[in-house]
Amino acid sequence: MSQLLGLSKMKSNTQWVPLALLGYRLQQRDFFAPLSQHLELTQKKVLYTPQDKLLTCLVSIMSGCQAICHIDTRIRPDRALAHAWGLERFAQQSTVADTLNSFTERNVEQLRTALNTIYVREGQAIQHNYASKGLLILDKIGRAHV
Repeated sequence: MSQLLGLSKMKSNTQWVPLALLGYRLQQRDFFAPLSQHLELTQKKVLYTPQDKLLTCLVSIMSGCQAICHIDTRIRPDRALAHAWGLERFAQQSTVADTLNSFTERNVEQLRTALNTIYVREGQAIQHNYASKGLLILDKIGRAHV
């Protein structure tokens, strides 16, 4: 099955097209479902779930934010990018910081479980048949890896 991408008229634009495409594709595949299934953060939901705030944090890192305080100026105004990631708008930096600050040791362990679930489902190293295919080469640039 091949995926086709096309252009359409949108109400807004984004300066983060590759990041928007990645978000759109991951949302189509429900890639982050394990976060909702395993992570139990006891926070009230006004506009955003704790998982939405973690997603905002992830997108901020991928967009080059060097600190949480950059979210409001770097990605929050970009609604097209937020829509591509399945959000109406990115969470405000203070609510993302509050979510990260509320993590307990139990929440960290739940996050590890969720990320491990994603890794097992998506990771090529686990699915690779070393006996028949040999070494798994992750980086083809430069010299060969053994």
